[in-house]
Amino acid sequence: MAKKPEATIPRFALTPTEAAASIGCGEDFFTAYVRPDLKIVRKGRKVLVPCAELERWLRENAEPAGQVGR
Repeated sequence: MAKKPEATIPRFALTPTEAAASIGCGEDFFTAYVRPDLKIVRKGRKVLVPCAELERWLRENAEPAGQVGR
């Protein structure tokens, strides 16, 4: 009997390592410059970064393309 393909489960939160990778930065940069501006979920030793928080941070920190590097 053929195995039914597993459905992709949407991710609503990422670990800090995954969050850093998802926005294209290293963990040190993420910890120093991004994480302090985010609301995170902490339960026991588990830390999760809501994807919506990453999207908010990117929107609020984006610059018009003509101003990058000035």
